[in-house]
Amino acid sequence: MMEFANKVQRKYDTMILAIRSDNGMEFKNYTLDDFLGEEGIQHQYSSPYTPQQNGVSERKNRTLIEAARTMMMEYKSKFEMSMMGELKYFLGFEIKQMQQGTFINQAKYLQDMLKRFDMKGANGIGTPMHLKCQLTLDETGKAVDPKLYRSMIGSLLYLCAARPDIMLSVGMCARFQANPKESHIMAVKRIFRYLVDTPNFGLWYPRDTNFSLVGFTDSDWAGDKVDRKSTSGACHFLGRSLVCWSSKKQNCVSVSTAEA
Repeated sequence: MMEFANKVQRKYDTMILAIRSDNGMEFKNYTLDDFLGEEGIQHQYSSPYTPQQNGVSERKNRTLIEAARTMMMEYKSKFEMSMMGELKYFLGFEIKQMQQGTFINQAKYLQDMLKRFDMKGANGIGTPMHLKCQLTLDETGKAVDPKLYRSMIGSLLYLCAARPDIMLSVGMCARFQANPKESHIMAVKRIFRYLVDTPNFGLWYPRDTNFSLVGFTDSDWAGDKVDRKSTSGACHFLGRSLVCWSSKKQNCVSVSTAEA
């Protein structure tokens, strides 16, 4: 065992943190214990075979199968349901069902969020981010409360579920949650000012639409000035209804616009 452990550490140039063995006497002796103690290696023993342990997996598997069969049998029987009326508000989403279609937004959640962060009286603005805005680490900038910054970002991320127009701006600001500076929180507050100006924006799903799926995608090249990574964006429409959207920084650095 000692020779094997040394061989493994030399071959892979890494330290062994733990060794697991059974309870055989060849593994339970003072010589091996002293060696593992000197090397800082933890010795773990597998649980001994007991009548209680034998067939644990088989018993659990059988229990799951019986539970599934019981559910299938009960599913065939009748059960009572209560009609609670037309869905109008659910988890911060306001659903307005009309003859022409369905409109979903988060106006009430937005007003509560603006009040919580003392931005309700802010002056509105027409765009969530300046066209030439370039956020960096700003290591010499004034530090701000990271807890407040993360709370603002978290609230905005939840709002993105019905507001694809702020997805890119929120994603860019979310990159600096570890060490936010004053320039970062000013960019976040601009998003809040944009929301003050557009409180009733949301998603519209018309009734008379086809089921053709169309997707659009685009990306910049080395748009992030910190690590030179690109940002990809995409949106998918089912007929005239927006059903999926994303804005995400790529995992690797692209060497050309074609690769991005």
